[in-house]
Amino acid sequence: GGLYSQVLLLNHTNAQANITTRNKSGKVEQHAAWEDHMFILDGEANMVLGGTIVNGKTTGPGETRGDTSKGGKSFPIHAGDYVYVPINTPHQMLIAAGKSIRYAVVKTHP
Repeated sequence: GGLYSQVLLLNHTNAQANITTRNKSGKVEQHAAWEDHMFILDGEANMVLGGTIVNGKTTGPGETRGDTSKGGKSFPIHAGDYVYVPINTPHQMLIAAGKSIRYAVVKTHP
């Protein structure tokens, strides 16, 4: 019933890897020093990539989260898809009611 569950696979100075399952939409987020490599394992969502964060707030060093992204591009993602999120790029997963998505993400410093 929560937003997501996550299993950390690797936590290194220059890389992190985890598997995440989401059953609700999250906030838009932007990482100043990390790029994300997402491998969709199961389920579906719409990914919003790019644009400008609306009502953004700093949530940690180099981390910003907000309500939505103005001007971002939205596209469907499904099992088997790969999504690359460059540093400083707003991104958000929008999940329809009753749906979920499970994905592996590798975060690296470019």
